[in-house]
Amino acid sequence: MPEAFSRMLFQTLALVCLLSTSAFALRVAGLKPWAGTAEYVSLDAVAAQKEVYAGRADVALVRTPMKRPQGAGKALFYPVAIFPVVVAYNLPADLTLTLEEVCDVFAGRILEWSALRPNLPKLPMVSVVRLEPNSASWVLSQSCMTIHPRFRKIGMKSNWQAESVIHAKTLQDQQKAMSQTGAFSIFVPENLPQGVRTARLKSWDLELTPQNLRYGYGANPEEEPFPGPFQPLPSINETQAYPLRGVVWAMVMQDQAYRGRSKEQARELRNFLLDLSNTAGPGQAALPQEWVRVPRLYYLGKPFW
Repeated sequence: MPEAFSRMLFQTLALVCLLSTSAFALRVAGLKPWAGTAEYVSLDAVAAQKEVYAGRADVALVRTPMKRPQGAGKALFYPVAIFPVVVAYNLPADLTLTLEEVCDVFAGRILEWSALRPNLPKLPMVSVVRLEPNSASWVLSQSCMTIHPRFRKIGMKSNWQAESVIHAKTLQDQQKAMSQTGAFSIFVPENLPQGVRTARLKSWDLELTPQNLRYGYGANPEEEPFPGPFQPLPSINETQAYPLRGVVWAMVMQDQAYRGRSKEQARELRNFLLDLSNTAGPGQAALPQEWVRVPRLYYLGKPFW
């Protein structure tokens, strides 16, 4: 074996060993990461963010943000993807709906299927909402607030009830309620129960499915750090904008000098966030490249990139 080749092989093996024996592994709570390498635990959005505030996780991947607990350090909500919400129903018919019609159903303004479309049966419109905080409700309340007076009074909530017929406590209860003929609800795609149909939603003059997802993002990417997710997304009636879509947020502590963390660990976290924001996860849309920024983390009060 030539000496140069042997030396190169030895250096490669040494690098692999060094990488494989790294003492530090990122810890992610919430949604399963779709890029990079990290330890992962599946938790709901609130529990995942509490893990970060408590220092037991480096990052929370969530679709529903929580407000900062009193006394906690400042958090950074970094956008990493766009996800769709689908309208599900239990009726043997193909439906195309406007967002206004979807909002009217949950506001109690459409009580029978025949009132929605004359060719549909005269059956009760059984709207179903989930009482526990969830991202589908969060997205719909954001979207309906822009166009519907009833939802403007309610405000953005991740567990709103509006004037729905069935108030399901958990996801499992919500899925079970969809077995009733005439049921109508919203889900993120992976929680969609079997045997139900999904409506095509109309944006402007186009009929769109989640596969035609376009971007919506409420924070100003020129501001650092990103000013948090507590604001509506842009207009849902723009041409080719899928009406029900929200942001996947990577929530981290803004200043990374806590619980003995090194600056090298903070840099690894920064690179992990960039990997997520440059890759489209399953059933999601990647962020527009012009929106991707190096997260402005801090270490001992000083920003670094």
